[in-house]
Amino acid sequence: MIDPAAEQLTFRTLLHSQMAFAVEAGLFVIRGEDEWLSTWEGWRGSRQSAPAVDWAGELVVALALGSRPASGYQVTIEQLAVRDRRLYVNAWEEENGGTGLDIITHPVHAVAVPRRDFAGEPHLVKRVTVWTDED
Repeated sequence: MIDPAAEQLTFRTLLHSQMAFAVEAGLFVIRGEDEWLSTWEGWRGSRQSAPAVDWAGELVVALALGSRPASGYQVTIEQLAVRDRRLYVNAWEEENGGTGLDIITHPVHAVAVPRRDFAGEPHLVKRVTVWTDED
């Protein structure tokens, strides 16, 4: 849970997918167009289809889980906040604890947020749910 005293940030989803090719896991803050286009090309294979970002007023926050061994894995950024110039990211990860398709997935959620001058590394608060065939 993010500190209720922190300032809540609005955001809009740019990509929410299990099938991105986001092999590198991590929480990323992308501050410019070249970095965004390069990241998007790595995830989707094409720069042309990258969602537009207003770089004068926005930046991108992305959470990638890296490779997962089957379908049924997902990550969702649920809340973003800032306190003392530090970015806080509240996310939910769904894990497959049952049967799924035998396919490598790369879950990622990328969002555009109002541009800020964040200090230090972002802080991730992640809630994990494991679902099974009995759920």
